[in-house]
Amino acid sequence: MSGRSEEDLKQLKADIKDCGTIKYGIMTQCALLSKIANNRSLTGYCENLIRKINFKNSGINTKVNLNQALKNKKSTTDSYMFFGADVIHPTNVTRQHPSIAVVVGSCDSLCSTTAVRVCQQFPKEGKCSIETIIGMTDMVEELLDNYCQVNKILPNKIVFYRDGVDDGQFGKVIAHEIPAIIEAFNRKFNYLYVYI
Repeated sequence: MSGRSEEDLKQLKADIKDCGTIKYGIMTQCALLSKIANNRSLTGYCENLIRKINFKNSGINTKVNLNQALKNKKSTTDSYMFFGADVIHPTNVTRQHPSIAVVVGSCDSLCSTTAVRVCQQFPKEGKCSIETIIGMTDMVEELLDNYCQVNKILPNKIVFYRDGVDDGQFGKVIAHEIPAIIEAFNRKFNYLYVYI
């Protein structure tokens, strides 16, 4: 689309996504002609596009080989669930520009499909961003429900990855988020052992 500014292209992409996803419930994937026309990176670009389209259509791009990763596991009947969490902050955190908390959970022990929960985190005072995930309990509980819907059982083992925490915030994040995760599991199981 020569002659269009980068801002025009961003708006066009947003309009396509809004119309396809929100208005009609149709999966969309945008591609840049300039990337496709660049023969040096064509293969990598097309592979990335195919992975995105496959994932959006509930396809499987990767699987974790738990037998290889966990050579010394004690049971063959364990059901694993993997989580990843982060908080993304805008450059100027305000009530109008909150931080975004994201928790991703695997839908199966192979990590071939995932579900995502996202929430806004508004600063309590002034422009101070919050690194701890405020809605952790509810997001983890929803992801557990999703896992149970897919597998007809709840996981008995979890692995939780947390990104974006510096040394100064580590203790505070652990003090807030681990009890929140335990609470989500207690709502389902009534017990949970945590090892750090």
